Amino acid sequence: MKTGNQQRKFYVLGGLMAGVAMALTAWAVGPAAKTFRTTASFEGLVGGTNNVTSLPDVLRFHFAGWNLVNLARGREFGSTNAPNEVLAMTFNCDLSAASLVVYDRTSQSIVTNIADSTSGDSIQAQNTADPLGRGHVRFVAQFQIHQLGNATNGLLDGFLTVAGRLYTTNDCVTTVLVDTDRKLDHLLDDASVNSKDDRDEVVKSPQAGLAHCIGVIDAVSGGKTNTVLVPSSHLTFRRELVIAP
Repeated sequence: MKTGNQQRKFYVLGGLMAGVAMALTAWAVGPAAKTFRTTASFEGLVGGTNNVTSLPDVLRFHFAGWNLVNLARGREFGSTNAPNEVLAMTFNCDLSAASLVVYDRTSQSIVTNIADSTSGDSIQAQNTADPLGRGHVRFVAQFQIHQLGNATNGLLDGFLTVAGRLYTTNDCVTTVLVDTDRKLDHLLDDASVNSKDDRDEVVKSPQAGLAHCIGVIDAVSGGKTNTVLVPSSHLTFRRELVIAP
């Protein structure tokens, strides 16, 4: 079974591709990792009561990456986003692990790990016509959400299963100015997050990839605890963020 050049399980080390499975585990950010500004748009479902029949019902609502950042930092879910704290994703360069994090633009540092990868796998396609040797990977990974925030506003538990694609070079995930990998996007429900859904502080930005996810988020907001089902969402991995030494 082939896609592009060749479809196989892989892992990258020193520019070499070996046919082995990629296992994603929790990790700490090190020199062999990159962090990317990530915009996100989520559809949430919670249990409620029908206003007409007074019977149990499913209530739908939309939320963005900055709402998730607020809870992770102990702020009210719907309060104004803090411009200096943004959602980001960090990937190990060998694709052995990833984390969904809160990045502080002022200190140029990761201040909170929202979720760490616990398992995953990926498939690489190399673009032999690209003069820079860039290719892309398709990946699926599961992330465990950590308990964060406080008793009034915070994250309690949950998981996200993320599926998407990343641009890569021989040494790490990379960005491109013009996104060209569209062949499977429509079929797999990968799409860029609209700026109206989760605005980025930099309007025009290179892109490292796209993803979508499903999962469950247990959270407390305004002192009220809810289990939020996430049946649909989109993530856009944008420019690389500087991590201060």
